[in-house]
Amino acid sequence: MAQRISIDLFGRTFIFETLAQEAEANKAKNLVEGEVEKILSRMGGDRTGKEIMVVIMAALSLAGDYLELKGSHDALREELKTRLETLVGKSETLLSGGG
Repeated sequence: MAQRISIDLFGRTFIFETLAQEAEANKAKNLVEGEVEKILSRMGGDRTGKEIMVVIMAALSLAGDYLELKGSHDALREELKTRLETLVGKSETLLSGGG
């Protein structure tokens, strides 16, 4: 069932629907709100006419974090695949009497 979640940015409330669990949707909302606040604080809190720029910078920051995490995840998957293939090869050798 879809959840309705609200997010507050720049004194405005935006409402979106999601199929995610409420707790997960709230984590995403808090992450975005926090990233926007972090960007604003780096800019000295001046947001006059800069709302779109701040949101884009926050989105790019989150995308960068995501891509870095995805790269680490992909590398870990490859390493685990290689290790598993090595273990399977060794177990096949042992089972065939070669070890």
